Amino acid sequence: MPSTPPRDVKKRLYEFAKHEYNSKKPVYVEVRKAKGVKTFYRGPVPQLILTKYKPIAYIVFADYDSLGRLYYFNRDGYCIKDTSYSEDALGKIKKHLKKTTIRLLRYPKLKPSPTISEQTVALDEQFAKIIVEIEKITNYKLSSRPIITLNSKAMPLSENILTLLEAKSDFWQLPIDFSALEEKTEILTIKAFDIFFENILKKTPLARKFSFLASMLFLKDRHS
Repeated sequence: MPSTPPRDVKKRLYEFAKHEYNSKKPVYVEVRKAKGVKTFYRGPVPQLILTKYKPIAYIVFADYDSLGRLYYFNRDGYCIKDTSYSEDALGKIKKHLKKTTIRLLRYPKLKPSPTISEQTVALDEQFAKIIVEIEKITNYKLSSRPIITLNSKAMPLSENILTLLEAKSDFWQLPIDFSALEEKTEILTIKAFDIFFENILKKTPLARKFSFLASMLFLKDRHS
């Protein structure tokens, strides 16, 4: 019996995975290909399946959060068996699949992680918008502002992150981790007000007090 063309095999697998995702609503569904028979068979999969239905070439894995389901496919793309796994076994199964198989497809598709350049642009634009808002409130326009850049070689985040944002230059080089901080908006707002009041009142204790008070009121208004 002639083997099924690879394109037809993938079509069967992809259609099966898409139907599984659309009809049963798991967290995600993956189509995976076994790297090698021996390595896959050494893992935590039912021995009955392995001995009765060799060789297993493809797997469709559906993750339902507290339950996992594995569908085993032969080389022609036909499902020959399926097994459910409880939450306790999911970690072991996922680890085994990652080690012994290659992901061919995933529903929903994974969004690519933003590049450092994209994160830098987004962060600098956020800071620019805060500056514009403050200019409208204070009726004071800055002649210039620091430009924010993210750098993989920058000093790592510390407890005193505000020290990395001193307006001593036209560029603030921040570690990549800063982009993921939950409180980044608050930090950028505080530093933006620092710049304004240092321009108006110079770098004095009074400027610091006004800056802190104004930033707190600004953030409270935005969160209310």
